[in-house]
Amino acid sequence: MIAMQQPSAGSLLPIPVLFPINEASAARFGRRTPEPHDRPAALPSMIHGDNRHGAVVVWYSSLSPFVADRLINGIQLSAAIDVFGRFNRELSGYNDTFSEGFHSCSENHVSSDWMNDPETFWPKICDAMNSRFSNISDDNVELCYTFREFCEPWYRMRKVILDLLSLGEIEACGRKKTADSPFSIMGLSLFGIGSEVIFRKSQLMVGKLAFYDVRLASHSGLPVNCAMLAYGHPRQVASYLKLSRIFMRGNEKKKYQPQFEKTAHALQQDIFFLLRESHLRAVTTQGQHVIEAGAWQNPEVNMDASAIRDADGTWREFRVLSPLAIRKQPDLLEWRPAPSPPQKLTVPVLAPSGEPVFRASDDRLIQIAVDEDKRRGENGEDLLDMKERLSFLQKYRAKLSENYLKTKLMPAIRERARQENVPLRGQGHIKQRVIK
Repeated sequence: MIAMQQPSAGSLLPIPVLFPINEASAARFGRRTPEPHDRPAALPSMIHGDNRHGAVVVWYSSLSPFVADRLINGIQLSAAIDVFGRFNRELSGYNDTFSEGFHSCSENHVSSDWMNDPETFWPKICDAMNSRFSNISDDNVELCYTFREFCEPWYRMRKVILDLLSLGEIEACGRKKTADSPFSIMGLSLFGIGSEVIFRKSQLMVGKLAFYDVRLASHSGLPVNCAMLAYGHPRQVASYLKLSRIFMRGNEKKKYQPQFEKTAHALQQDIFFLLRESHLRAVTTQGQHVIEAGAWQNPEVNMDASAIRDADGTWREFRVLSPLAIRKQPDLLEWRPAPSPPQKLTVPVLAPSGEPVFRASDDRLIQIAVDEDKRRGENGEDLLDMKERLSFLQKYRAKLSENYLKTKLMPAIRERARQENVPLRGQGHIKQRVIK
């Protein structure tokens, strides 16, 4: 089991963060840059909507440093366009146009330096256009026009994200004054007129005041197709974005379709695993009901709609939250998922409320327990004792008591284990391994 060390109550503060959507260190538009890569290429224009079935697969034995960093500190500003590309309808429209521009630049061999750093190169190209392309070859003139089709939606998306920050729909924290300072919350006014925001460097300048390593969060959570790019394994994200922006938009789409689907499925499993292990959390959009971790054991999810089918067959739209932990300071925004928001908040907060949904039935718990002992036996691992079994099953029913497990569930677990020929730990025995 993968376990991430939780921040101590005295030093770190959990804040729900939007998901969303990126990798560890591929160049911003699909090319690799020096690791750890903090932003994959822009969010793909084609996010498939097929419902996914099947048991959760653990693709990696431990959380990558990149994923762990985003779970703790939030999403880098440099990855904002990629992560929040499908955050709402307006961004989704620009993102589709942006992906088309990216594909066109790739086909026409536009310099990767331009594509990786539009904030630096687009102003220079604009100056060349204003001077009627003096001293520029005809071939490069055509490249400039192609690059313009790429930059226009990129800058529109950038503006929408800044608007969301200035309105408080997305919040930010950063390292104030120096790059090694603790994180502190950034006020809404910092993203207004007069500030210089550099996405590529995750920096913000207001006069002489600087914020470094700017991180983003959203109280409402990320749609799942954004979250899988925010918290998926970096290599898979880089591959997914490259496929979606170049190959899946060109004439070779059919050739690369199997690889694209395989990569997308791997990223989905990453998210389901993080949700199942409570590294991330999900709530329904209506009612803000918490979806229990056990629901992600074998989920049926519509990725386009960010919806999960419950036991009654009803589709429930949801958003993915994560703990954004930043170091405490006197001016730090203290927000925790609670029924009532703290007084320091200046914007409305969406907090989980009501009873959990997708509560596992007794029969489901019994089968889960037997399956886990079977898996352990086949892999030569220690079988579950009573304490371990209780802790394991509480992932699927948070309020399961030891007495209920012993008196109500264990007799049925033993009977089903006997029927399926699954060994269980004997009472009073020391830890033992099944010998094949």
